[in-house]
Amino acid sequence: MNKQPTFRDLFGSSQDRRAWVRYWVIDVASGLFDIAIHSMLRMLPTDVSSWVGTWLVPAVVKCAKPEWIDQTTQNYQTLFPEMDAQACRSQALLYWRTIGRAITEISVYHRFWDAGRITLEDDGALADANASGRPVVVISLHLGNWDLGRVVI
Repeated sequence: MNKQPTFRDLFGSSQDRRAWVRYWVIDVASGLFDIAIHSMLRMLPTDVSSWVGTWLVPAVVKCAKPEWIDQTTQNYQTLFPEMDAQACRSQALLYWRTIGRAITEISVYHRFWDAGRITLEDDGALADANASGRPVVVISLHLGNWDLGRVVI
């Protein structure tokens, strides 16, 4: 684990200065940007917030990490050798749009239950477990937005 750079590191070697700038300037600015995006997404209607993710994340990946799309395309080509290169690329882009949607929907999860977007197969068991007052361990599959479970519980 890297240590937290101190003010003294700002005046140290070039490596120490880079670490200080990364920790105290770049990482803080990045965190503030993330909080601002999350706060803005919370103000949007649910479907609009979801749509923003289908556009925003692929755009960022294309600009900042284009090799991720290439790697995803290669993965599809390996998994589905019968698919042509263009179909694999289309699937890779669909993958990144889906990831974007899942990420931006985190900002509006709190609305999903009231909007009827979550269905439980056996909500009686969960209600009984909660009513017991004892600790509850929930086991679920990691499918889609698996962390929506926290909205239900």
